[in-house]
Amino acid sequence: MSTNQLIRDYFVNHAAEMANTWYETLEESDKESAYATTDPKEIEELKSQTYEFHLCFSSIFVEDRNTWENTFEVWIDGVINDPKYFRTKDARVVREMMRYREQYTAYLKRFYAEEHAELSANMKEQLRELVTNGMDQIILSYVEKSNRLLLQKLEAKESIINELSAPIISLNKSSALLPLIGEIDEERAAVILEHSLEACAKKQVSELFIDLSGVAGIDTHVAHQIFGLIRSLKLIGVQPVLAGMRPEIAQTSVNLGISFQDVPIASSLAQAMDQKH
Repeated sequence: MSTNQLIRDYFVNHAAEMANTWYETLEESDKESAYATTDPKEIEELKSQTYEFHLCFSSIFVEDRNTWENTFEVWIDGVINDPKYFRTKDARVVREMMRYREQYTAYLKRFYAEEHAELSANMKEQLRELVTNGMDQIILSYVEKSNRLLLQKLEAKESIINELSAPIISLNKSSALLPLIGEIDEERAAVILEHSLEACAKKQVSELFIDLSGVAGIDTHVAHQIFGLIRSLKLIGVQPVLAGMRPEIAQTSVNLGISFQDVPIASSLAQAMDQKH
């Protein structure tokens, strides 16, 4: 049997012991971390994941690099998609992987002492580098996957926020309502413009009621953005109807020379909708 196979078998045979030793020396001050759990079931799951880690990692001694990497990608995906790790900072997970690396270094020395003391210094250095490089690759892969998942979550939340910032509410097959509430800054105005056009096109809206009664005030740039929204809606075949425009917003528009001459305007949303009947 080859030396590499012997080493692999050695780590497989000691995987459970390594997992238990790892947990016994675990210190965690962050109460939100998965490692801080006192739930017996979750503790056993942590040990089980660590045990699976050792089974996967130890194959690095006998498998070709691509096969080993593919095997470990599955383990990493399992950890990243485990709900209890959502509240655990990446730094905490990386810290424990570094402790795994320390364990492997220590157990390699045990292997040499117990099984193969005659191995050359060069061979021992090669094995040490194999373990170190393998661990570094796992850490890098974990961080990349975790960051990618975080970006996906942020994009999903941003999409929800955008929809809430500019909710297009269908009234019937051809009409919809855009209620605008709160302060509208330059960034939100851009979101309203983009989302409104996309939603109107998707819903095949031909008439959009824009309720401004909940808008406290707007600056010069935002006034231009709203006027740009009106022009853009017309370009895609949507007739905008303004309702609830406050006096200060109307005054700002007049001072900027913005004309709503071709846009139906009502003092309230109720009046705007009544005018259509």
